[in-house]
Amino acid sequence: MPQDRILALVVIAYLSVLIVLGLIMSRRVASASDFLVAGKKLGLPLTTATLAAVQLGAGVILGGSAMAA
Repeated sequence: MPQDRILALVVIAYLSVLIVLGLIMSRRVASASDFLVAGKKLGLPLTTATLAAVQLGAGVILGGSAMAA
């Protein structure tokens, strides 16, 4: 089997799993506000890690665009 075909099958399988998981998990979300605050079930460590990841990601995007200009 050519390497390109294997790669295509892996990508298709991965995307299929993501779509199925998304459909299954979408039944657990009642409203948009429930989605945005994760049902108010996140603990302090996970909330802190999420905030840190958002700040770091924004810094990378803004820093990268400043270097390109």
